[in-house]
Amino acid sequence: MGHSEGGVIAPMVAAHSEDVAFIIMLAGTGMRGDAVLLQQCELIHRASGMSEEMIAATCGINAKIEHCLVRIFIKILIIFAAWKRLVV
Repeated sequence: MGHSEGGVIAPMVAAHSEDVAFIIMLAGTGMRGDAVLLQQCELIHRASGMSEEMIAATCGINAKIEHCLVRIFIKILIIFAAWKRLVV
């Protein structure tokens, strides 16, 4: 069972295990984590009184950084999978 962040992690863990027949998720995000972070960033800045121009600039920079990090993470996963096939 996954609740909140566990509702995000549970499907990822289950996808890598043949022992899991089903999962129960409570209060998962329903959207990708990077989208959640960007939305939270925007809402927090708006609530704190930041100008719309600064919100757009800040969230734009954050989106570019997150995009780069996701691409790096995917490359790391590919390298790890290739290494795992060689070792096993």
